[in-house]
Amino acid sequence: MLVRTDAPHETHARSRPTTFAGLLVAAGLLIALVLAATACGGGQSSAQGGVEPPAATHAPLSPPLPVSLEDRTAVEQQVAARLRLDPAQIRAQLQAEPNATLMTLAKPLGLAQDALGPIILAAVNDRADAALRSGTWTAPQANQEEQFWTAQTQPDLIAEISRWFRES
Repeated sequence: MLVRTDAPHETHARSRPTTFAGLLVAAGLLIALVLAATACGGGQSSAQGGVEPPAATHAPLSPPLPVSLEDRTAVEQQVAARLRLDPAQIRAQLQAEPNATLMTLAKPLGLAQDALGPIILAAVNDRADAALRSGTWTAPQANQEEQFWTAQTQPDLIAEISRWFRES
């Protein structure tokens, strides 16, 4: 039995790859738009941070030198002062909301993640400088500590110091 191929069938067969390619392009564009919206914080303005608060489930960081309660307190006080909040207020709010972080508290104050990270980094580096000046740490220890904190991502810094507030 012979199958007859007529012109309309050939035209339809040729358009299938074109239609399929068009669908692939459209799907790719849709995926790119979704990824771009996700990376930009779902359309939030940069004044609100543009990034969701880091999850409180980040693994605890392990700095090269032990962090004493005195060190934690100094960092907490400096961060709280920069946020114009009382450390006890921050602690209470973070303990009341298990998934909250310092970013959760900083957003309503108009502070973006890219501004909160440097505040935290300055506080932990000031702690290292104070330990060096007091003779608690040597210069290599203070440098090692500063390098450790500088190498952390902003979400990790925010999550770690949020954990300090929550645990104290």
